[in-house]
Amino acid sequence: MKLDLSGFGNGNPALEYLSKRISDDNYRGDVSSQHNRWNFEDLIFVLDKLHAYQKSHSALPIRTTDKSKRPQNTAAEMEFAKFCEEVVAGIGKGSQDAMRKNWFVDWHRAGWIERLNSDKQVISPYERSAIKYVKISDEGLKLISGSKLELRDKYFVFSKGVDKLYLGTISVLIDLLRNNDLKHIDIHEFTFFVTGVSTAGPFNIQISEAVKLINSWRQLTPLQKRSIDNHLAKTLVGTSSAKNKTEQRDFHNWINKTQQSFHILKQTIYFEEVKHLNFSHFDRLYFLGSEAIPEGEYDKRDSKRLNRSLQQKHDYFANHAVSKTPGFELHHIVALAWAESEYEFKLLDNWLNMIYIDGYSHAQITQNRNLNVVLIQESDISLNFTDYEGKCVAVKKPISALFSGSNVEKMLEYNLKLLSKKSGIN
Repeated sequence: MKLDLSGFGNGNPALEYLSKRISDDNYRGDVSSQHNRWNFEDLIFVLDKLHAYQKSHSALPIRTTDKSKRPQNTAAEMEFAKFCEEVVAGIGKGSQDAMRKNWFVDWHRAGWIERLNSDKQVISPYERSAIKYVKISDEGLKLISGSKLELRDKYFVFSKGVDKLYLGTISVLIDLLRNNDLKHIDIHEFTFFVTGVSTAGPFNIQISEAVKLINSWRQLTPLQKRSIDNHLAKTLVGTSSAKNKTEQRDFHNWINKTQQSFHILKQTIYFEEVKHLNFSHFDRLYFLGSEAIPEGEYDKRDSKRLNRSLQQKHDYFANHAVSKTPGFELHHIVALAWAESEYEFKLLDNWLNMIYIDGYSHAQITQNRNLNVVLIQESDISLNFTDYEGKCVAVKKPISALFSGSNVEKMLEYNLKLLSKKSGIN
C-alpha cells in the first residue's frame, strides 16, 4: 500500500519514514502483547493459583479448543475450568479462552510460565505447537516467593520478564530516555519510530536515527499531528476484502497495540505514564525518577521509585578518554533490564559494563534481543560480543568502537563477574 503524507509537512523526515514503513507488509513490527489487559496484580494472583495446583500435580492440563467451537469441557479439562472460575471470581477476568490464548502466551514469552505439549515436553515460547499443559517456571516462582523478595525487587523481576516479552524494547527505551535528550516518548513516537529499532526489516532504524525522527516528528504542530492521526484512522481501516493479514492496514489495531504496550510498560520499575488531558493518543512515557516528569501528574509509587543517575555514563567517557562522536551509541553489555533488584541494577549501570559502539553494531545486538552479553578480547583493538548460541558481533577500534585498551582487562573481569552464578544476573 502506498501512502503519501508529505502534504502534512513537506520535507519532514519523520513523515517520509512513516510513509515508507506503512507500505511494508510488516509495518506493525514484531509480535507482542495485544488486547490482553492484564496487570502485575493479575499475574501474581494467577501464578499463586497455578502454584497451589502444582503442589499436588506436575502441570495443569488446559482446554485445547475455543469454547465457541466446543462449549463443553472434557473430563481432562475440568480442573482447568475450575482454575479459571476461581481466577474470574478473584479478579473479575481470566476466561478459559483468554487464559490459554492470550495470558498464557504472553507469560510464556516473558518466562513466568512454561507451556508443554501432550508428551509434557516444554515447547519454545514462539513455537507453533498444540499446547496441552502449563506450569509455573523458576522465574514465575520468584514473583510469588513471599517474604524472600521485597515488592520492589519483584517489580525488577517483573520488568525483566516484560523486556523479554517485548524483545528488548525496555532496553531501547532506557537508552532513548537516559542517553538522549528526549525526556519522554508519546504513543505516536513509540508506534512509528521506537518499534523500528527492535524490528528487523526495511524500516529498521538505529537508536540515533530514531532520535532524529522523533525530533522531526516533534517539529510538527499539534494540529498537524491531529490531522495525521485522523487521516491514518480513515485511510488504514481493516477490511474483509483483504486476501490475508499482511495486506491489512488497520490503524486502530496498530495504536491499540501500543496502548497495551504502555499499559504493561508503566507497571515496570522503569517507566511512568502521564496521560494527555485532551487527546489520549498523546499519552507520554517517562523514565521513572526523571526530573522531566510533570510534578503531581503521576502516581508516585515508592515501591517503584528508581533513582536516575548518569554518573556512570560520564565515567565511561572520562576513563576511556573518548568524546561523544556522531554515529556512536553507548551500550550496556549486559542490559540494564536484566536486573532483578536495585543492587543488580547498580551493578549493571557501571561504566565497566558499557561500550561506545557504532549504531550498526548496536542495532545488531538490539535485534538479537541484547543476548550478546559475553565479552571476548580478540586483540588490542578488537572485541567480540557473543550470545550463548555462538552469534557474534565484532567491533574494532576506532572504526566501530571507542575505548581505551588499558581498561579492557578490567572490563573482561567485570563481565565475568556479572555472568557468574554468584551474581544472579545470568
